[in-house]
Amino acid sequence: MNNQNQVIFFGGGNMAQAIIAGLIKCNIDKNKLIVIDPDKNKRQEIEKKFTVLAQEEIKNHEDNATFILATKPDQIPLVCEGIKGRINNQLIISIAAGVKISFIQGRLNNYDQIVRTMPNLVAQIQKSVTAAYAHPNLKKTNKALANFVLESFGDCIWVNDEKKLNAATAISGSGPAYVFLFLQAIISAGENIGLTLEESQALALKMLQGSAMFAENNISKLETLIKNVTSKGGTTDKALSHFKEKNFQKIIGNAINAAYKRAEEIGDN
Repeated sequence: MNNQNQVIFFGGGNMAQAIIAGLIKCNIDKNKLIVIDPDKNKRQEIEKKFTVLAQEEIKNHEDNATFILATKPDQIPLVCEGIKGRINNQLIISIAAGVKISFIQGRLNNYDQIVRTMPNLVAQIQKSVTAAYAHPNLKKTNKALANFVLESFGDCIWVNDEKKLNAATAISGSGPAYVFLFLQAIISAGENIGLTLEESQALALKMLQGSAMFAENNISKLETLIKNVTSKGGTTDKALSHFKEKNFQKIIGNAINAAYKRAEEIGDN
């Protein structure tokens, strides 16, 4: 993708804005970025924040434009109705949660240049890990284009089965909330044993950041890392024993499985 390719967003919410910020950091020409959103206040906010064009409805577009479906899932049929007479070779990227490619394809006269994705909240700081699935007929050039767009706001993991996006939703899509909950619990526990809120926040946050960075280079050796921190009969050993007694891993597994099943239910509706 060069900085002359037009990118048109349908929906101007937080995720669309995160992608816009990422593309601008990748030196995409702002004049090539267009947001379509019916909300006048949202359009004004986006134009002021990014200095890009925001319109109530799509007007003209270039032949090499990329369409990004960033509306709420229930708005996808309306968006498809508006673009089905305009598509030719354009790449379509959907970030609408739970909306299958077949659903979109069925409303676009069987058009198949579609990529379905599951980004996450930290796309807002260009640190998303985005799971992506491409229609089997997607052209190589369009897949490369999609990869560029998705990597503009973080990392992209391509999966070979659309059903895996439900698993990705349960792990990386919902995952930031799990981490925030764990961090919140540690901070609260720190206060309960005598730390000030500020002290506990700093210690917990820096511990989490450092541990994540360390794990990145040792991801296949997590059990070894746990043992390296743990001395028999020591403080870590005592805490881990408590986690084990309360079935910590089972709790996490059950929670993720519940999220996975809910993702499947949403996709089937």
